[in-house]
Amino acid sequence: MRPPRSSYPNVTPRQKQYTDEQTQRTLRSISFGSTTSNADADRNMDAWKASGTAPGVANTEFAVTHNLPRVPIGFFPISTGAAAHFYKSTTAWTAATNSSLGSIFLKCDQPNVTFVMVVI
Repeated sequence: MRPPRSSYPNVTPRQKQYTDEQTQRTLRSISFGSTTSNADADRNMDAWKASGTAPGVANTEFAVTHNLPRVPIGFFPISTGAAAHFYKSTTAWTAATNSSLGSIFLKCDQPNVTFVMVVI
């Protein structure tokens, strides 16, 4: 469901109220899912959840795989086992294909940090 557009100059209060209600309904239905699995029935975001552990040496490149059919635009950690910064490495990110998973390449400033992240 997409929220209706309300950028018209002569909108009545009832039309504005309707637009606001539709927007609220739409935004309430956005979900990453209720688990760290990518098989959640309530998941409706074009994103991929990944988990793992950063390498045992800080600032070492590692790959995080995903199943998005496009090159991702970013990521964000949703849970980490320690205070750490994850950042993009220099290797080009790839999209998933019919025969292989895609990858993003990251580094972490702390060793052995467990993580759950969302690739978008």
